[in-house]
Amino acid sequence: MPKIQEANKILIPRFDTFGDIILLANFIDSLLERLPHAEITMLVRDGYDQLAPVLSPRLRWITTSLFPYANYDPLDRLHVDALLKRLGETSWDLLLNTAYTRTWLDSIINASVHADKSIAIGDNRRLEESHTKVLDVFGLRGKACWDYYVPVSGTSHETDKYKILYETLFDEPPHTQLTGLSLGSESLVEAESVLLENGLSLQEYFVCLPGGGQNVPIKMWPLERFVDVILWACEKFSLKVLLVGQENERELLQNISGMLHDRGGSSSLWTGKAGQLPLLLAILSKASFYLGNDSGPMHMASAVGIPVVGIFGGGYWPRFLPVGNRAIAVAGDLPCFGCTWECPFIDAPCVRLVEVEDVKKALMLAYKGESPKQSVVFAEHKESAEVKELMLKQYANFMDYKNAQLLHSMQDKNLTEGVQSQIGTLCERYQKLFEWIIKIFKWK
Repeated sequence: MPKIQEANKILIPRFDTFGDIILLANFIDSLLERLPHAEITMLVRDGYDQLAPVLSPRLRWITTSLFPYANYDPLDRLHVDALLKRLGETSWDLLLNTAYTRTWLDSIINASVHADKSIAIGDNRRLEESHTKVLDVFGLRGKACWDYYVPVSGTSHETDKYKILYETLFDEPPHTQLTGLSLGSESLVEAESVLLENGLSLQEYFVCLPGGGQNVPIKMWPLERFVDVILWACEKFSLKVLLVGQENERELLQNISGMLHDRGGSSSLWTGKAGQLPLLLAILSKASFYLGNDSGPMHMASAVGIPVVGIFGGGYWPRFLPVGNRAIAVAGDLPCFGCTWECPFIDAPCVRLVEVEDVKKALMLAYKGESPKQSVVFAEHKESAEVKELMLKQYANFMDYKNAQLLHSMQDKNLTEGVQSQIGTLCERYQKLFEWIIKIFKWK
């Protein structure tokens, strides 16, 4: 592995979300500290440069309208060409891919943009067939390999991956102090105005985010349970609640507000619009704690230093647990963790297993107790025989659906090597699912 002490111009593509970039912040700060003269450029999707004011002022930002987590569309060609032209205007010393899950755009950039060195986190794994097809469109097949790879466990926490990457690059650990975000005075003043309009005082409220499931709806905890916890927390801690979400979640927030009102409670509501991320961070920074689903704002709350209780499922466990001095993840422990939200039971029982009492326990630890970094509270299993039978039926439905897909694929006589590999992977997953269901029925 080459050392990069002499690298002056570094490009880091990150096409994922706010929470992912915030989890990377400590690595970036360590990199900037280690390379005081380097110019580091973050390549992100449109809108994610809202993080620029709260991260290091030394970072440069380039944005793109492309969404490489969706399949490549021929209409993307003009945008890709324009992006490659812009990136080609700089002579890069290092192309550093820090995202474990690579996209087709990562592959195109690595194959097209000249850099003295290219390094990727993870192993030199086979490209997905969809990525290979896109490379063919651009005449780049066989050119997407990075110069060097840093092996990490795919299921390890993201910050653990970055620690390994840093230690590999510099033969020393990164600084361990958690990165704090720089909140501008303008955002703080605006936050105080929002709080005043809602009748809230500094640190006399907590933030609750009951949504955040736009991409994975099944990972949202039931609203009625949020209502139970909110009513309890308001009375227990003598606090008010501010319900937070995106503008397109306003109806959901109004629903939970109505449920609170029907039970004698009250709430305030704030929905963020495009460009208001610094304001959201300022609002979070003045709250007593965060309560909500696994989401970007959960990581933001941890980053501004307030206690956090995040309700999790097993989709990508434990890659995205909150990081903080008093950050706790609550989950229903199941043997099928790591399903990437392709839930064999359809509706994510790992989330529904989390009871109100489990979240209350976590809040007492996070807000009033002493909890270590990345603490976890697992829900106790209380499943009846009827619930287990229902889960088995859901599992059977899932297997029927997947088997139908598999049979359809096997009838195709013109299978590519990539599809054959996918079928093999699917068969291995079936075997794991059978093992999981056996474990589930051994619950006590």
